[in-house]
Amino acid sequence: MVQVKPAIKPDNWIKELKKSLDKDVQMVVLLLPGQKGKCTLYDDVKRYLLEEFPIPSQVVLVGTIQKGKNLRSIVSKVLI
Repeated sequence: MVQVKPAIKPDNWIKELKKSLDKDVQMVVLLLPGQKGKCTLYDDVKRYLLEEFPIPSQVVLVGTIQKGKNLRSIVSKVLI
């Protein structure tokens, strides 16, 4: 598990991912700060994972979880 301090800069997240991901990692699940439509961090991190580390990944925004809706859907996406 990797934890990034509450810095929202994509560079900080990508730097931590580079340090933590290696050939043994089979899947990445990230909880990112922010809300849908208001967070470029999601796009930047997802793009990095798709281009540089193409393994299954699920990125969830904390704002989505805080709403309390669709939690079952979020969990099933992670499990799939």
